[in-house]
Amino acid sequence: MAFELFGIENENDFYPTAFLSSALEAEVADAIARWASEESAQSPDARLEPIAGDYLRLLSRIRQAGTREAALESAKAALSLIVPALGYDYRRGFAELSSGKSAPILSRVSDGDGHDRLWIIEAPVPGKEDEAIDPLSLTFSSEQATEASADEIDTHSSIEDLIS
Repeated sequence: MAFELFGIENENDFYPTAFLSSALEAEVADAIARWASEESAQSPDARLEPIAGDYLRLLSRIRQAGTREAALESAKAALSLIVPALGYDYRRGFAELSSGKSAPILSRVSDGDGHDRLWIIEAPVPGKEDEAIDPLSLTFSSEQATEASADEIDTHSSIEDLIS
């Protein structure tokens, strides 16, 4: 069975799609086998299972929210559940981009020298008509800013353009 590459783009067809699919399938199978052999609750599925019900209820609330404010509150609650379940500290803040603007982030991981190695970027909550849109094609929203950071967030360029 071919491994579906939904959401993964094979830029310039560097690898044949069939090769990429089978290589990814083997990598994922190895990771799943390794997680299954762990006795601790550190495998991703074991960390996500306890929050699944609450997280799905919050996603439903976002979709059914009568006001934008209610959707944003439910989104913040959902993010505060999922980020720690994925093994990261949930600390909303801002990261400075090379352009001098800031990106709203939910967590960051730094190396021993204090250099950022990973950001979990807070994508804006899409409107009901935009749910199927790629989050990287969205722009940051002024709703994501604090009073202190309102002028520092680029709300005109796509997230993909800002981080690439």
